[in-house]
Amino acid sequence: AGGITATQTLQVVVLAASAAGTPLVLPNNLLAAGDYDFETGSTTWAADTNATGVTITSHVAATGTHALAWTALADGTTAVHTGLYPCSPSMPYIAQVLILPPAQYTCYVGIEWYTAGSVLIGTVNLGTVSPATTNGQWQPCTGNFTSPSNAAQYRLVGEVQLCNAGDQCFLDLAWVTQTNAQ
Repeated sequence: AGGITATQTLQVVVLAASAAGTPLVLPNNLLAAGDYDFETGSTTWAADTNATGVTITSHVAATGTHALAWTALADGTTAVHTGLYPCSPSMPYIAQVLILPPAQYTCYVGIEWYTAGSVLIGTVNLGTVSPATTNGQWQPCTGNFTSPSNAAQYRLVGEVQLCNAGDQCFLDLAWVTQTNAQ
């Protein structure tokens, strides 16, 4: 029987490993170095939902020697976000973070879209689920997003679900870029 055949091409970019303590440079990253590698300069990451104690730590790191750390205030979902970054309206974006949850918890990367006047447009858009399958492993969280027609700014969000009060979470290697297609 007749049908349609399609081919999809996936381009994979392999990044060279960085020496211990050396920041890994991510190509076309829209985030400032202090917001993606936690090795360079200060960071704009702050508490979003049910989070406290947002800080840069040398306790663990996915790359280099530092990562972002925060603690869940109460049982439930906990999240942190960057400061505001400029974006173009009605455009596709890809985002990724690595999250080290305290146990086999589900992790997400998300984007909060804002107007030019810094007014939140709706709720956070979450990427695909990254269920933790093994304790003690960094979870890759990715998402494909399209900015709303009235978006002028965004915040990157890292989220861990089902935390217990006092659980500490870690985030490293954050990346956001605008794409031509998804």
